[in-house]
Amino acid sequence: MQVLLKNNLGPGPGYEACNFNNTQLGLFMNPDAICDLNTTNFHVHGLHVSPEGDSDNIFKKVAPGNSTKFTIQIPKNHMGGTHWYHPHHHHATAAQAGGGAHG
Repeated sequence: MQVLLKNNLGPGPGYEACNFNNTQLGLFMNPDAICDLNTTNFHVHGLHVSPEGDSDNIFKKVAPGNSTKFTIQIPKNHMGGTHWYHPHHHHATAAQAGGGAHG
């Protein structure tokens, strides 16, 4: 059985961001992946951040064998809380997030 994992862990690891504006996250897709189901991206829930550029942009794709960095600018006055991330590539979200690529 194959599952989608973040750093060979599932669900993906938590990230803590406090007292600064930016956090960078790296994302790599397995080069052996096939079809559009294995194209991914990155989306957050609960963070009031921009959907443009390298931030919470669901239209920025990462194809199999490629990697990218997402820079999320978190406002200094952002409220604390439990927020979560998951892939958001259309027609692949359920399989990827349900397979463990979330945190």
